Amino acid sequence: MPGTQHAEVMSTDYEPELLTHDEEIALAVDIEAGLLAAHALANGENPCEASNGELQFLAERGEAARRRLYLANLALVRQRAGYWAKRLSVSFQELFQEGCVGLGEAIARFDHSLGHRFSTFAHPLVDGRIAQHAQTRCGTIEFTRHRVRSVLRYQRAGEELAQRLARQPRPEEIADHLGVKRSVVRATLEIGMTPVSVLDEDLPDSAELTECLPGSDMAWFDRLGEYEQMILSARFGLGQPPVSRRTLAERLGASVSTVRREELRALSMARRVILYPSSPSERMGQWHDHQRAG
Repeated sequence: MPGTQHAEVMSTDYEPELLTHDEEIALAVDIEAGLLAAHALANGENPCEASNGELQFLAERGEAARRRLYLANLALVRQRAGYWAKRLSVSFQELFQEGCVGLGEAIARFDHSLGHRFSTFAHPLVDGRIAQHAQTRCGTIEFTRHRVRSVLRYQRAGEELAQRLARQPRPEEIADHLGVKRSVVRATLEIGMTPVSVLDEDLPDSAELTECLPGSDMAWFDRLGEYEQMILSARFGLGQPPVSRRTLAERLGASVSTVRREELRALSMARRVILYPSSPSERMGQWHDHQRAG
């Protein structure tokens, strides 16, 4: 694929084509037919008494279908490369290139007859390729204690469900069983497939914030007081890179234990705002702001 198209995909205003499931199946069928036609041309074969022109047409249509499926899913590669680049000392461009290799492997291995959406099938292959490259470059990949505990929690839940269902549960089933967002469980379980070590600093991210709060959008955030917004933004990386409690304590001139208490208090207030948006909890945040201003 030309480098100019890769550069376009990595830009922030790139909007990929959104394929339906039926379109993915049609493209997969064209890719298979194109591969068979290309093989027949290369070996001088003539299946179904097709002419060389017809075989060439199928081969070219198959290549066009592969390119379309590839381009439509480069946003997935961009998202996963960005996720890992924020956590590792490897450039985004380097991880993006590795993810593109994983995407190509996913296209080659995709079996549309199983009924899966292509992005669901491609996600672990893209992420695995990126993580494997990061491990080669950086050695063991580091994660926070909280994230490793989440991995173990989801794995234990998966083992319990496996005994109940007599098969390996899907990440979506584990998420529904625990009442956690499916995307969070899926992304966290992928960590269990990579060698990890635990960071001394507790650096959560916005995905972990969704584990701490009931399922909702981010509308609750604007109803918090400015101080609570600042604490959660700094700790969970909302609009900025996350920082450790120690770093935030130095910024505020407070102790680490104080920052931890303020973080827990801000999370508690956020839960009340989400669960009881019309309750006095909103006025409580304003009252705290007023008290600190005074």
